[in-house]
Amino acid sequence: CDNAFETISIILQAKNGAIVTASFRDFQIFTEREAEEVHQQLKTVAAQVGAQYGITPFVSWELSYAGEHKNCFNTNVPTLNYKDHDYQIPVWDAVRHIRKNGGIFSINHPFAIRPLKRKRFTPLERMQILAKMQAELTANKAYGANLIEVGFPDGRNGFSAEEYLLLWDLLTVSGLFLSGYGCSDSHRDNDGWFDGNNFATYIGVPAELSHPITEEAFTQAMKLGRMYTGDPVKLQGAVDFATTDGHPMGSVFLSSDTESKTILFRAEKTHPGWQFRLIENGLCIHTEQVNSDTFSYHSVLKLGNLSVNFQRAELWDENGRCILLTNPIYLIHAELFAGDIPYDRIPKDESHS
Repeated sequence: CDNAFETISIILQAKNGAIVTASFRDFQIFTEREAEEVHQQLKTVAAQVGAQYGITPFVSWELSYAGEHKNCFNTNVPTLNYKDHDYQIPVWDAVRHIRKNGGIFSINHPFAIRPLKRKRFTPLERMQILAKMQAELTANKAYGANLIEVGFPDGRNGFSAEEYLLLWDLLTVSGLFLSGYGCSDSHRDNDGWFDGNNFATYIGVPAELSHPITEEAFTQAMKLGRMYTGDPVKLQGAVDFATTDGHPMGSVFLSSDTESKTILFRAEKTHPGWQFRLIENGLCIHTEQVNSDTFSYHSVLKLGNLSVNFQRAELWDENGRCILLTNPIYLIHAELFAGDIPYDRIPKDESHS
């Protein structure tokens, strides 16, 4: 649930030169439920609707008044009552609340934040803002976030898709292992589905799990970066980005175990005219036109001069619009890396201690 409905717009329309007038002597909005009571009611309603369609909805909430917006991705984390805190909750207090209740969360739309909204910036100013944002998030270790919202194919708030992705890549090079994803952030049921910033996220849980898949299985996969994000209208087939020895996207390897990893990208139901892009350490190192209904590409991630080396893949359609982002596969230079090694992302069959 994203904020709450606390305002109502009244629109008067007239046709053919007619004049319409409305007068309101008294108008009040009464709040019957708020905060966690609303959250619990929404979970109940979602479960009832889900049962009609054979799906299992998970109703979580957006943290809107503790610094900039963040999505909490656990239904069992109680919502915070903003009113009790005068709509000003310290960021780290909110983070501790989520962590204490076993939650994970994301950094939302990093360039569509209150100080930047509805302003126009030159390309140079946007790069300066990007650099400042990267420095802030790196210094604060992304406030403990596990994910970052970067999948905006049409850009957002005047910043391009490429600028959101550059921020993500720079944070990765800085040693932050944030799972990237996209979403429409639509607050209505009639837009954000078929075009525009309509990305959906496809989460990879172990195939042997029986249905219904638990919430914990999904959030663990999200935390580990085992997911890709893209346009659900364009993407109609399976997508995979994994090492050739079977380790999925999101995996981390140490230089003490290996100096290179061979990676395979594969996508089904592709279309001629699409373009594949391979991103390494923030730079596009290979592009290739898609010419058939199935596309695959092998690459080798080698240990370089950076403390964190990574590759991720993108697909762009025939109109030059991004339609797919995988999460990276990483190779850490153990002798150079000074950050927190995400041991839960390292495959168990690797020889590290």
